Amino acid sequence: MVDVFPSDPTPYQFGEKLLEAVNTAASTVATLHVAFMALSAYLAVTVWSTTHLDLLKESPVRLPLIDVQVDLVSFYTVAPWLYCLVHLNLLIQLNLLARKVWALAKADDYPRLVERLHVFPFAHYLLHQTHPWLRPLLAVAVFASVIGVPLLLLLYVQIKFLAYHSEAVTWAQRLAVWTDVALVVWLWPLIASRSGHFLDGFRPEACKIGITAPWLSTLCACGLALVSGGGALVALVPATVPEPSAEAADGAVVLVDAEGFEAMLVRFVDRIGACRLLARESGKAASIPRQQLDRCKDIAAWRGSGVLGPTLWPTAWLFDPPVQELTQAGASAAPLIPRRYLDLHDEVLLQEQPSAETRHALSKDIPGAVNGADNASAERVAPVTERLSDTLRKVVPLKLQQRDLRGARLERAVLPLVDLNRAKLQGASLIEAQLQGASLLGAQLQGASLDWAHLQGARLLGAHLQGASLLGAHLQGARLEDAQLQGARLDWAHLQGARLDVAQLQGASLLGAHLQGASLDGAQLQGASLIEAQLQGASLSGAHLQGASLDRAQLQGADVEYAAIDDALLAGVALNGSQGTLSSAVNSLLIEPDWTPLTTTQVGELSAAVRPYLQDAEYARFEARLQWAMKPDGGRFQAAKEKAGCHGPQRLGCTESEDWLPLLVEWTCAASRSAPVRDSMIDSIAPVFGDAELPPVAGTLSVSALVQALLDAKGQQRCPSFTDKDVERLREVAKRNQSKPQAGSKAP
Repeated sequence: MVDVFPSDPTPYQFGEKLLEAVNTAASTVATLHVAFMALSAYLAVTVWSTTHLDLLKESPVRLPLIDVQVDLVSFYTVAPWLYCLVHLNLLIQLNLLARKVWALAKADDYPRLVERLHVFPFAHYLLHQTHPWLRPLLAVAVFASVIGVPLLLLLYVQIKFLAYHSEAVTWAQRLAVWTDVALVVWLWPLIASRSGHFLDGFRPEACKIGITAPWLSTLCACGLALVSGGGALVALVPATVPEPSAEAADGAVVLVDAEGFEAMLVRFVDRIGACRLLARESGKAASIPRQQLDRCKDIAAWRGSGVLGPTLWPTAWLFDPPVQELTQAGASAAPLIPRRYLDLHDEVLLQEQPSAETRHALSKDIPGAVNGADNASAERVAPVTERLSDTLRKVVPLKLQQRDLRGARLERAVLPLVDLNRAKLQGASLIEAQLQGASLLGAQLQGASLDWAHLQGARLLGAHLQGASLLGAHLQGARLEDAQLQGARLDWAHLQGARLDVAQLQGASLLGAHLQGASLDGAQLQGASLIEAQLQGASLSGAHLQGASLDRAQLQGADVEYAAIDDALLAGVALNGSQGTLSSAVNSLLIEPDWTPLTTTQVGELSAAVRPYLQDAEYARFEARLQWAMKPDGGRFQAAKEKAGCHGPQRLGCTESEDWLPLLVEWTCAASRSAPVRDSMIDSIAPVFGDAELPPVAGTLSVSALVQALLDAKGQQRCPSFTDKDVERLREVAKRNQSKPQAGSKAP
């Protein structure tokens, strides 16, 4: 067989063989490059089509074209690594092709052979032989398809999945981004270098100089790699708190260090004092501290705001919604960069799509009817309750046990009968959400917003609601036994027939709350505000109400057997028909109670509001208590003599000869008094106890005398909770009352 080429080929023959090798390799790599771009587009479309609803329901990812479903978590864990592997193969093939192209450039007949070079843009980009006007476009096409798109796409996959709040999956994605960054920084300088040496890829003298020369693309690749790697670093899953924040005996907050990569970064930044890298907590999240800081605790230079605790300011700026967005209940446009918190406001969230009629009833008709029937007659309440029950029987609820939904935006979302047992919902916004019959056993709802939410019949046993806001929430018939509601706001909440036995409500605000027929047996209500609360027929047996404020509360027919009301304030409280012997009432103040009996109309309205939420036996006891409250002298609770102390007029054990001045001083100076109560006692002494004097129950004690006694107690170190500002306010009150006459009526 005769060789086609002589053993010692001429330069012309050598150039022809190089050209053939380059064209063959370019054809192969061009096919691989097109396939890689198709894969990039395929992955981008698949990830882009994933919605927050898919993340919530863990819907399988449906791959386009082949119509195959893949588990959501598995896809987002494995897909980045498979893509990174394909990208590695492309970079290796480009490097091998680059070696052949640079060898062709050294051939003697290179100017003649280059005209027959394969059309693959990458080869022409390296040789720099295209028209000057096409060179920038060629550089952009090569750089974007080989470096830019892969790096940014992997970062986008990580950001898109942040709202799922999986630290493990996010770390897998972050490592995939960093691995791809390392591959680009390692292999691209070798590709751009004529010699094949790494450092030569950065030197202008090692290749043809020009504004679109390969060595400049190396610098751009390193810059983009730095941005992508940094983006993967700050794309953080919110830090978690293993246990709810507790309170010490003196009321101070005990912070539990947060866990997770974000918490580690925040602690590291705090340790080195680089406080300008941090962002503060924002909105209601700030009321539930999540991390103890040292050097950066009070630095005013923090930038941005984090939703769930302090974070890096790039994280807050890129992935957390702004404060104004958190405070707006209306719909907002989809952000350019995906948020790291689920946003499903105004959505109907059921396992299976309901009919149009059921959807409309859940989202429009029933909420409107419930709002109109809160204080309506039985004729209006019963149909709404029946219609709600019929509608709920037609839905298939979501199962979201133990899911991480922290910071989620679920305003006006429809989630009836949803299973959220032990779910993490700290800082979530559920304003006006439809959660009828939902199960939230042991759910973490610290700092969450549930204002005007519909939670009729919901089960929140053992739920953690510290610092949560439930203003006007509909909780009729809800189960809140052993719920943690310290510092929660339940003002004007509808809790008719609800069960709050052994609930922790220390410092909670229940201003004007509707608690008719509710059960608060053994509830911890120390320091709570129950001003104007509606407690007709409620059961407070064994409740702890030390230091609570019950001004103008309606306690007709309430059962207060063994309740403790030490240091409590009961001014203008309605007590007719209240039954039971208090376990303790030391230093409590009962001022001008209202003994007016309930009318038949009032009892009928109360029964209609409570009947749908009580079992037959419970309702019978409720009715019996209301019957007592209808009698002119239906009864009044008593105080155990040996534990009573002086806490009110004769009807609760105080005698005419008792000295009220030491009592009032001790009560007002008590360390257990909260700041609002103390401020009320100081700033409003005259309106509370009479413009010129205290009421008859206090004998001849004047406001000026009480103020002077308080000032003396402050000077004797017996008022540890009083500040210098309090003293100034006391002096102002004394000055205002100096010229007012004093009466001298005695206690009856």
